[in-house]
Amino acid sequence: MTSFHTPILIGEDGQPAWGRFSQPVGQINYWDYDLRTPMDQAVGPFFKEKRFNQFQFFGLLSQDLIIGVAIVDLKWVSNAFLYCFNGATGEYEEFSFLQPLARKTQFSVTPDNGDVSFGNGKSEFYFNNFPSGHKLDVVLQSGLQLSAYLDFGVRQDPLRLCCPAGYNGWVYTQKSAGLPVSGHLIWKGHKYLLEHMGMMGSSDWSCGFMRRETVWKWACVSGVDSTGRRLGLNLANGVNETGMTENAMWLNGMMHPLEPVRFRFNRREPFQPWRVYSESKKIDLTFTPRGCRRDKINLWLLASNFRQMFGSYNGRIITAQGEAIDIIDQPGFAEDHYAKW
Repeated sequence: MTSFHTPILIGEDGQPAWGRFSQPVGQINYWDYDLRTPMDQAVGPFFKEKRFNQFQFFGLLSQDLIIGVAIVDLKWVSNAFLYCFNGATGEYEEFSFLQPLARKTQFSVTPDNGDVSFGNGKSEFYFNNFPSGHKLDVVLQSGLQLSAYLDFGVRQDPLRLCCPAGYNGWVYTQKSAGLPVSGHLIWKGHKYLLEHMGMMGSSDWSCGFMRRETVWKWACVSGVDSTGRRLGLNLANGVNETGMTENAMWLNGMMHPLEPVRFRFNRREPFQPWRVYSESKKIDLTFTPRGCRRDKINLWLLASNFRQMFGSYNGRIITAQGEAIDIIDQPGFAEDHYAKW
């Protein structure tokens, strides 16, 4: 179901509004949610605050340069990371920072018009979200600098979705893909002009009272289709599919909802090709990895087994209107993630 009114996400009854939203949701009023244990006991303000997770990830993609950058606020700890991959040389470098108790971490609850930031020593991450796009500024102690703007242009229909998570939670996610990117990256003494490289980008802003143990598989493409139209693609399973799905494709900024998908890959050999497809075969894609950002943490309260592959997609998607969209060697991500938070 799609809502055409600017909503308050959590209503007067303490329950979320489910489904997709065509208009900005404004402030995510999570504090109004009637959070209860599985045994129906009310959760107090302190633990409610600690249970509310937020993260924002940006993927910047071209044939010769791939950048992933994120800020994650889990309340007990926060994390920011950035990695770069030079497709021409195969050079890869990543940076990751932690802050206990999410110190020096700020995360707005207004996805269409709010700021996200993280600091660790001389390394700073700033994300500015606007109705017209996203601005990223990252300065690292290593000397790396990223300044990028993801532009919604004349038209961009973000995916806005709220759905149940587990027995007593919910997740709100807001995503866009296939966004033109301008700006620059300074990395290891080289300056890369992102617009001149044909860079395209995606954004994932998510929050909620997520499952204690969450598992997802995710695919994302930002590029062009075989006719040269600006193409964005977001596909997932294992999360945000409780009677609904976050799957969507963008053509020149116009969003097309897509059906559920399956992922087939070898977790022990993740560099082998992946297949992402729907039961009807209207979505049938092959992903060929070129590199990977991985993280494996096993702590008392928190755990993560994370693989974010980057590479290229080939295949075809048939829209609800019957149009065949051919995807030929377009850059993208494929992710396999287990989290306990």
